Parts: sequence; C-alpha cells; structure tokens
Amino acid sequence: MNHTTYYQLSLWEQDDRIMREDFNDNNRKIDAALAEKPYVTGSYTGDGKNREDGGQFIELGFRPSMVIVGSNDFFASVTFKINQTLFDNPLYSDFTPFSDTGFAVCNRDDEGVSFINLNRNGTFYCYTAFR
Repeated sequence: MNHTTYYQLSLWEQDDRIMREDFNDNNRKIDAALAEKPYVTGSYTGDGKNREDGGQFIELGFRPSMVIVGSNDFFASVTFKINQTLFDNPLYSDFTPFSDTGFAVCNRDDEGVSFINLNRNGTFYCYTAFR
C-alpha cells in the first residue's frame, strides 16, 4: 500500500487488502489536520500603552508568522507584522512584537507615522494571526 505525501493517508493498489482500520486511521489524520487551522481570529480593546511601556500583549498560544490588525477607527490601519520586526527600520527595531505565545501592539504617533497606532485607548481592534 502506498501513502500520500503530506498526511500519509492510505492509497490502495489493486492487490491491497482493504482494512477498516486503515479507513479509521485516515479519518483520524484528516480530523487532526482540520482541527489545526492555519490562523486564528480575535479582537481586543486598546489600552493606550506605547512601545516604551511594552505595549499590550495579545495571547495566542503560539508564535505567529504574520498578524493583520485593523479597526474602523480612522487612525488605525491594517498592519502586517512578519517574523520578528515590524519593518526593517531603525525607528522600530527595538520593539519586537512577536513572542512564542502571541504578539504585542502599541500606540505610537511620532514623525507623522501612524501605522503603528494599534493600541489607542478605548479603540476596538480585530486581528487575524497566522501560524
């Protein structure tokens, strides 16, 4: 019997004996794969903490590879945070938004940069965090 590349599901040949346990094993593998979504969604309310205060930490239970945060508030923007740094920019390189269990957001409005304002006090935000 052969198996699929990624989930090792059974692939029967014409001469293979088909067993109920093979089907059950395939179903368990499929169920486990479907339970492990590649992303989570959630929301938070900004508490106004800035980068120097450590921002506000959003617990996910895993280290995200990318997070999209947005709000209907005019000052909030959709922000992509990839890996360790927000952007390759010395202005923000001392702020590491990701950890092994989630991500941090902060409120900052300096030098005309508003994209990092993802923690305005009282503002409601939604996010999608990718594994």
